[in-house]
Parts: sequence; C-alpha cells; structure tokens
Amino acid sequence: MKERLRQLEKEINENLEGAITVEELEKLRIKYVGRKGELTVILKNIRDVAEDERPYVGQKVNELKRVIEKRIERGTSGESKGRPSRREAPDVTLPGARYELGRQHPISQTIQEICGILQG
Repeated sequence: MKERLRQLEKEINENLEGAITVEELEKLRIKYVGRKGELTVILKNIRDVAEDERPYVGQKVNELKRVIEKRIERGTSGESKGRPSRREAPDVTLPGARYELGRQHPISQTIQEICGILQG
C-alpha cells in the first residue's frame, strides 16, 4: 500500500504540473478526490489495510487531498504559474439595472384594495 501511495503521489504531482486550464484541474480533482476517485477508494478500503499501516495511509491520503485542493484553489484564482486570472470584462453595451423609484402612496394603495374588493 505504501508503494501504491508513493506512485500515486508522483502521478498526482506530474498531472498537476501539466494541468493548465481550470477544466483540466477540475478533471483531476474528480479523478482523485471525487466520489469514485482513487484517493476516496483508498480511504473507503482502509479497513482492509494492515492495522500498523492505517495511520500512515490515512495521513498520506489526507495530505494528497490537501495538495490537490490547494493547487486547484490556486489555479482557479489565477495565481498558478504566474499567469494573470482571465476574468471576463462586463459587457458595457447592455442596459443597466432598473431601479423602482419611490412607492405608491398609502391612501392610493387603500383605494385600490377597496376597489379590488368591491369589483371582485
């Protein structure tokens, strides 16, 4: 199991270094940390691991999860590999938000309610 974790750690680091876009990072997150991800499967089957190896396996899997999530967080915030974040600029040609100006006078509201009651 220890050898499998070392191999998995190496694979994760290589894949994270190769990932450029946010979509690639998300695919890696799903592959390793998702519901049927490799690290999740290892944690679900930890009961099959020898009792003396369980603490090491659990600790290593949690460490790898943290590495993946931290790298994905950096990648989505645009800090990865010194690239500026690609935020979409707002479309200045769209009309602005409309705001309601003022309210109806309380007497006018009451008159409309009375008319509505008498008509209906």
